[in-house]
Amino acid sequence: MTAVVPAPTRTRRRIGPGPADSRVATVRLLALWAVLLPFEPEAVWLSVGPVDLRLGQILELAVVASFVAGTLGRRSRPGRGDSPPVPRAVRVTALLFAVVLAVSPLLSSGDRQTMVAMGFRFGLGLAVAAVAAGAVRSREDMMLLTRALATGVVVAAVVGLWAMASGGEAPLTSWLRGSPTRLGLDPRLTRPFPHANLAAVFLAAGLPAVVATTPVKATIPLRWGITVATVALAAGLTYSRPVLLLPVAALVVAAVGAREMSRRWWTAAGLVAAVILAVVLTDPHWRTRILHPGNDGFYAVTVDAPGALTLGTSPETVRVTVTNPGSDTWSTGGADSVQLGIRWQSPDGATQFATETHPLAREIGPGRTVDIEVNLVAPVPAGSYVAVWDLVIDREVWFAESTGSRFVTAVTVTADRVPAGASASQPTPRRAAEVSRPRIWREALAVWAGRPLTGVGTSGFGSVATARLGPDSQRVVHAHDLVLESLADWGVPGGLVLPLLVALTVVSMAAAVRNGLVANHHVWLVGTAAVLVGWSVVEWLLPFSATGGLFWLTGGLWWSVDRRTAVAADV
Repeated sequence: MTAVVPAPTRTRRRIGPGPADSRVATVRLLALWAVLLPFEPEAVWLSVGPVDLRLGQILELAVVASFVAGTLGRRSRPGRGDSPPVPRAVRVTALLFAVVLAVSPLLSSGDRQTMVAMGFRFGLGLAVAAVAAGAVRSREDMMLLTRALATGVVVAAVVGLWAMASGGEAPLTSWLRGSPTRLGLDPRLTRPFPHANLAAVFLAAGLPAVVATTPVKATIPLRWGITVATVALAAGLTYSRPVLLLPVAALVVAAVGAREMSRRWWTAAGLVAAVILAVVLTDPHWRTRILHPGNDGFYAVTVDAPGALTLGTSPETVRVTVTNPGSDTWSTGGADSVQLGIRWQSPDGATQFATETHPLAREIGPGRTVDIEVNLVAPVPAGSYVAVWDLVIDREVWFAESTGSRFVTAVTVTADRVPAGASASQPTPRRAAEVSRPRIWREALAVWAGRPLTGVGTSGFGSVATARLGPDSQRVVHAHDLVLESLADWGVPGGLVLPLLVALTVVSMAAAVRNGLVANHHVWLVGTAAVLVGWSVVEWLLPFSATGGLFWLTGGLWWSVDRRTAVAADV
């Protein structure tokens, strides 16, 4: 009897990477993006209509494309245990926010190109959050992204400290956004971020990830204490008032909400509070920023000069009285010497013709006044001008650029006496007066009241508020508050969608922590979210690559955490 041998079955071989390979590639792309998050160069790599794509956005698109390719490559739907379920309320709210971004340019009469560009950036961030929630499946994935973010934070801090210590452009950093800035005579940690406040919030929000990757096996309370101390350090380096409040708030929350606080806990909390208090009391710039918000204090100056003056061919001696109403001493020597400056401008201030500086007679201490005699010769042709009196540090930093103050003498020049080498006409570099946050918040409410249903469009509040405030005020970029910006841009109910999405995430985190469902390698997400949510009360994070990216990444990673099974926290 002949045995029947079944014919070998032929299996179809998959060409290209499978879903698992695509998921791993997506996580690795997310890690690369997280490392480079604070280092977005100025250069535009690609322009598509009104959308300018820089390196950060291109990496985000690659992340989304990799995840979509892997999802389409699956032959069947993943099982229930394949990934943690994202609550339906979160999914619906995220979808509604995407709809708001899509229809906002159609409902507004503002600059639609800007709205489309910013809506694309926000929508791309939302897509990255969804990818993070779906692609991160294991503790190894989470730790890879934690280490990637920690690496970016550490390198960014090193670059910023290097630029701050060098007092100017650090080598190999001029292609990055931002520039070193100063508060009075002290530098503020800025690079590689566009502004010191962004440096503060990114470092403060990223430090929990740095602490989570420390090789030392530490308990959650110890990691929390280290994080609070380093956040306070970030506040000190950037002179950021909101970030300074974060460790203070953390101490209060620990004292009020902790079930049990040992003597060591109270000792550690007291030491951190003492360090923060000592920094504030001993640093004159901190004292000024806390006691006199809205004015850097160091730059406050009063100049008493003649109201009108006529100049001919002979020098004219002009007596000027300079008063220091602040709490710092203005030095007359060294690299940061303070001098009396004059800017010759047209009567309307639109054109600047020349600048000149004159030394102070002596150092001017707090509350002191000094009289200066200036031999004035008009460096401009015959005509009508204004001489704008100001103080300037190292012939570079003008006090009025921080305060908006203008002390003006109307000058009539009756004869030409232009020295050789006089500068040609150039745009006036002066800046208008700073607008305080409370004033911006009131404007946001007023703008929302004008269009309560549809708002003024994505990122439209800044231009509307600037027009309302007039040319004598600084340009307003955003509303300095997540809820107010959302209402002004998208109205109601559109403006409530994003705050609701944030609220759902915060409530989920609070419940997970309370019920012991968060492992040690997830605790840093809670700390980062706390910083971002706290900062959202006084800032608008989304338009900026570093803080906006961290905002979306944190939310997405949290919803990737499996909260169906209790995890014993490392306490």
